[in-house]
Amino acid sequence: MTRKLLQVLLLILTLPAAALAVGTTGKIIGKVIDKDTREPLIGASVRIVDTRLGGTTNINGQFSILNVPTGTYSVKVSYVGYADVTIRGVKVTADLTSETPVFELPNASALEPEVVITAERPIIEKTATTSTRIVTAEQIQNLPTRGAAAVVAQTAGVVNGSFIRGGRGNETVTYVDGVLQNNPIDRGSGSNISGASIEEVVVLTSFDSEYGNVNSGVVNITTRSGNSEKYFGLAEFVTDSYLSKTQGAPSSPNVNNLNGFGYNIYNIQFGGPLLPFNNLGRLANFYFTVERQDIGSRTAFQGVGFLPNNSFKQWNGNGKIRFDFGSGIQLTAGGNFTSSSQLADGYLQILSNSFTTVQRTYNNSADSIRPDGTTVLLTQPYNNYEHALRTETDNLQGFLKYTQAIGQKTILNVNLYTTFNEIEFGDDQFFNDFLQYDVLFQRANHVASTQPKGFRPDVLFSGGPAQPGLPASGANIGVADDYRKRKISSYEIEANMETQVADHNLKFGGQLRFHEYRNYNINMANFNGRFSRAIIGASGTPDSTSIIDYVRDDSNFNDDFFSGFGNTNIGFDRLGREVSDGEFKPRRPVIGSLYVRDSFQLSDFVANVGFRLDYFDSDQQGYADPSRPFGTEPGSTTPVLSNRRAEILISPRIYFSFPVSDRTVFHAGFGKYTQQPDFALLYLSRDLLVNRPGQSLNNPDLRSSKTSNYEVGFRQQVGNSAFIDLTTYYKETRDLIQQVQVQGVDGGIATYNRYDNQDFGTNKGFELTFGLRRTNYVSADINYTLSFANGTASGVNENSEAYRRQSITAENPVPPRTVQTLTFDQRHTATFNLDFRTPLTDQTLPMAARGWGANLLFRVGSGTSYSPITYQSFIEPLFGEPLSNFNTDGPKNSQTLPWNYQLDIRLDKNLTFAENRVTLNIYLIGLNILGFQNVLSVYRNTASATDSGVRGSSEYANRLAGLDETYGEGTAQSYDQLYRFYERGFNGSGNARQVRLGIILGF
Repeated sequence: MTRKLLQVLLLILTLPAAALAVGTTGKIIGKVIDKDTREPLIGASVRIVDTRLGGTTNINGQFSILNVPTGTYSVKVSYVGYADVTIRGVKVTADLTSETPVFELPNASALEPEVVITAERPIIEKTATTSTRIVTAEQIQNLPTRGAAAVVAQTAGVVNGSFIRGGRGNETVTYVDGVLQNNPIDRGSGSNISGASIEEVVVLTSFDSEYGNVNSGVVNITTRSGNSEKYFGLAEFVTDSYLSKTQGAPSSPNVNNLNGFGYNIYNIQFGGPLLPFNNLGRLANFYFTVERQDIGSRTAFQGVGFLPNNSFKQWNGNGKIRFDFGSGIQLTAGGNFTSSSQLADGYLQILSNSFTTVQRTYNNSADSIRPDGTTVLLTQPYNNYEHALRTETDNLQGFLKYTQAIGQKTILNVNLYTTFNEIEFGDDQFFNDFLQYDVLFQRANHVASTQPKGFRPDVLFSGGPAQPGLPASGANIGVADDYRKRKISSYEIEANMETQVADHNLKFGGQLRFHEYRNYNINMANFNGRFSRAIIGASGTPDSTSIIDYVRDDSNFNDDFFSGFGNTNIGFDRLGREVSDGEFKPRRPVIGSLYVRDSFQLSDFVANVGFRLDYFDSDQQGYADPSRPFGTEPGSTTPVLSNRRAEILISPRIYFSFPVSDRTVFHAGFGKYTQQPDFALLYLSRDLLVNRPGQSLNNPDLRSSKTSNYEVGFRQQVGNSAFIDLTTYYKETRDLIQQVQVQGVDGGIATYNRYDNQDFGTNKGFELTFGLRRTNYVSADINYTLSFANGTASGVNENSEAYRRQSITAENPVPPRTVQTLTFDQRHTATFNLDFRTPLTDQTLPMAARGWGANLLFRVGSGTSYSPITYQSFIEPLFGEPLSNFNTDGPKNSQTLPWNYQLDIRLDKNLTFAENRVTLNIYLIGLNILGFQNVLSVYRNTASATDSGVRGSSEYANRLAGLDETYGEGTAQSYDQLYRFYERGFNGSGNARQVRLGIILGF
């Protein structure tokens, strides 16, 4: 461990203790006065009901309660000689201060012993200094969409589903109950939190010094907690199984067919006091939820219907248990898990299923059955409908939090976290049985009894149409020939302390996280014929024409067999077995941080000032000289490596707000953010270094990217029930990662590509939010984002096209450095949400009119960008889109797709039973209920979603001309019909209309 790391660790351990996780608690403040004299009451007792949190008022009658978990509370004030006053409905949001109405205590003899008041949440958050969007549990429950990701996609500042303020897709982090969900491999999150268990979602498009290792946005999810007074529970079931699961057909699909997709979700949750006794019930409470998702076809495109080999099955859940020992001591434990399995959708599976004769097909260059009945094993791979890419994912996050209050104004805590992520890819039938991937052996098993009859769809499958701009299908032709698995685990200790000093809320702390990263990747194309032994016919001569079968032969399956392929082996040996040390040892990177934050209030002026220090040691070696990977020794095959230096970065941040009037709050700020490189781009395995230096794209010397964020805006209350929030921003990000070419020198190696910190981006725009609190049964939210996402490249592999198209002998090739519109730029994005609801408790309505609800969610967005091209010839596009066969046509990303629209609805009815102790909610959800036909992408040479231009070419006409003669009459017509369907792809599909029925039973 380096000296600098020891210094970071020492600083963290010298903190008195550690604090609650990032963004799980807020603060309650208020004032207590005599109702008659208006004088402050000193020493009044303030308590949060059903908790052991509280305090007393100071000389000015003011109080503050720190470290209050997110939720809705009742706050009670008591004072000798006065009636108790309780204010209910005080809402606490993570990282914000909630101010109660003034407690006006009447003389005890004047009124009843207690006064109860219901608080209303402020229309505008005056203490929020950063751009903060809050979505409550009630809003989430009423939406027609499901899950936290759908909630985030509807907030201002988020475009194209998940891109925040012009940042790339991996520049957002998600926390659940303070636990980071993103794995550091590719910043993806395999965790899935049930919407029914969410208490609140907070989306931050700017953030203070508590948040690190992120460039664009923070999603902070708080789940529900237990109740110390009573038990509660819920069971939910939602399905579309009542609809037929029809499949797409190649002839004139009806884009507005109403199909079922095998969508079934089951959810149960339960919470309450851990022990069912009055006195012990307040000692501990618990909450948990478990959800099962069983979806036959997870991708729902218009006109395609139920997709085979597109299933998604998942278990997920979360829970927590909290102990309150009194004297300011709390202990909380919990976490969440997700375990899923899915099959890849693909064009081949759709087409194969359209013809019953294509369940198992193959390619050939000669007849498969010889006149004497012996089998000629074919030299080309076959296509098999049953072989799709399967992905297995397991995620587990856990936490243990200890809280200690010292007096009324200081909170000390200790937090321990553990996370585990494992993902495995492979052929659905073979998965991790490596020897099954031998193509010759499998071809003998699956093809030997098959004869070509009539139309040969596999002639089409062997190539397929041009697919420029289409989404990747995720499934290979024939057997999925790539097996991968990766694991990462981490252990973290976090420390901070929060204290109130006069008008200053000080918080300082840090964290230290230890990782163990493993990665294994094999291309099964290397297995062809390695584990199969030929069977020669009795009358045949020992050559390929006399082979009648193959049998499995395991004798070659050993370490030496894998040594020369240059596979990825990090934490696994060549045979895929876990190892802890040696040449294939796992990488054990360390991430540390320290931060300090002062949130202070001077009169109405609120400021949030702080800075953050981040430390990253990757535990990885790379080439000492990228242009001479094997040094200067002639003929050397041993790479010359050096250790990567640890990285230390400092990020200052300052945000503030102040009222312009009693209904207008101005806010502005500046923040420097940093984000460490993805592990998937950082680490090189030993075999890859030695055997394939020309394909070593990863770079151990990658640095963190750095963002400067500027913003200014205001919040305006409109009337007594509405508000407008407008924020403008400018962002500049440098040291983004991109492929670059490295020139070999001194006869070392040929030119090769690798990742480097070459890109930068400049993004600007403004975010507009309008909110209407429920008035006369109606509430509404409108979010609009104007975004200009510009940069030198949209992703880490964008330069690969340019490099492959230019001569490999080009001298000192330079990647494009012109700032341009990015592919995920969506200039205009808006969501309109209208909710109508009649409460069951509204006595002014007839009984039949109570408990009804309707929610309409309309989304609209302008099209994203793409680069037009012109083909030189259509010979090669018949078999894909080779990079050598087209020219760019105009500036990069100079064209945009059409606008897209979607209207989703939810209709529901609430009922109560057993004296209102049991509730029943029956709902109907309609997605894209109007059947808008949105264009997702286009063929870049025609700007059409359904016409690739191939069918009008002379090459295509020549191909059709010989099909009838070769394969029988009618083949050309069938081929053309199938090609039309294949060509249509998913470009012009958009989301299909879907209708789901659900029921929620609660108590």
